[in-house]
Amino acid sequence: MRLQQDVNAPQRTLNDLPEFNFTWEDIDGGKYIPKIVDFSLEHGSIFRFRIEQLNGPLTGIMLVGPDANRFVFNTQRQAFSHEQGWTPILGGMVGRGLINMDDPDHAVHRKMWNPAFTTDVMQAYIPVLHRIIAQKIETYAQQPHINTHVESQEITFDVAAAALAGIQQGPVLDRLRALFWRMLHADDINSEDDYLAMMSEVQGEMVPMLIGLIEERRSRPPSTKDVLSQIVHAEFEDGSKLDNIQILGHLNVLLLAGHETTTSLSSWLIYQLATLEDHWAELQTEVDEVLADIPIGQTDAGFPADKLRKLVKLENFIKETGRLYSPVFQVPRILLEDVVYEDVLIPAGTRARLSLAATHMNPEIFSQPESFDPERFAPPRREDRARPYSLVTFGGGPRMCIGINFAMFEVKILAAQILRHYQLEAVSRPDKVHVGYWNSAPKYPLEVAFRPR
Repeated sequence: MRLQQDVNAPQRTLNDLPEFNFTWEDIDGGKYIPKIVDFSLEHGSIFRFRIEQLNGPLTGIMLVGPDANRFVFNTQRQAFSHEQGWTPILGGMVGRGLINMDDPDHAVHRKMWNPAFTTDVMQAYIPVLHRIIAQKIETYAQQPHINTHVESQEITFDVAAAALAGIQQGPVLDRLRALFWRMLHADDINSEDDYLAMMSEVQGEMVPMLIGLIEERRSRPPSTKDVLSQIVHAEFEDGSKLDNIQILGHLNVLLLAGHETTTSLSSWLIYQLATLEDHWAELQTEVDEVLADIPIGQTDAGFPADKLRKLVKLENFIKETGRLYSPVFQVPRILLEDVVYEDVLIPAGTRARLSLAATHMNPEIFSQPESFDPERFAPPRREDRARPYSLVTFGGGPRMCIGINFAMFEVKILAAQILRHYQLEAVSRPDKVHVGYWNSAPKYPLEVAFRPR
């Protein structure tokens, strides 16, 4: 891979690249990522893509693999615009937040966020995470079965709202959860006009609620108990503070990014626990040994951070779930300047897609990638470390997801709570089809029954 531009080297143009064609049927049928993998194995880590849309074809370049991940996430990251890539997709939902900012704005605003996302602060949220997760799971044991994706969305949204935004359970939280679900899962929308009408209606109700929450936080003294409070009171170097619209963008990102991808990861995690009996036995043994001082059935007892860190087999199980069922399939970028990658001149203005999920399913990176094998992350194999930027569930480089520690604590607590206190049974065993374009979800309902141990 050529990390720096070399103007004297022979260069191919984009027209010299093969073109990858796919359809919306491929996306809906779970064939999108396998097709990218096959195409990249045959043609290399950079190629053009094309998909037909109602208003004409969408074209650009696709980048795949660890070297491409390093190039986009690290060595040439300033050339790949988050703002121009993400804003046309998410801007109407979230406004402007960390996810769709470029430097220098991103660096300034991330510096405001950093104190709220240190490991110590994240550990302080563990009791909140445990309380919400324990309360939710107790209700599952009273039902014949649950849909893991629907229920995981409720858990992860409530966790993000409470720990990150300080929104406590009640009518406001219930309504915000429903509004976000409507925005993200509007399966009944069949036209752009209907979508715009839906978004206008949702935001007409949601924005005043969130602005009211921001004003309420502004009236209180600064607190370390939720991220929103710290952002509201953060100051620029000149002493000025963010205005309500700027904070609204950050709050939307907290609630959206803080739950949507973790929903996908959690829903598959629960289903894998219910269906992979050999792994279940091994993980339950580990959890029972580490949490032996917490009686089975005492679901209100929290799990200290030091004990969560000892659940190494469980952590590898979570990593493997995130690899096999990537919560984010790809990320969009627009080139701000000319760059050269693999002797290909990519001109400014080019639309780019970085396929994270295709890297995870590449047999040259991960052996037998379609098999569920958490031991691939344990010594001596450590397949994710053999080539840097191979496992990119939470992105990579200086702009790796700021909430990675929060997400791992959350999913570990969820799994440990289940393993210590419950037994699972898969009620339905559908094909494990994973679908999506940006974020992802199970194609078929994953239904699981919870029973106290």
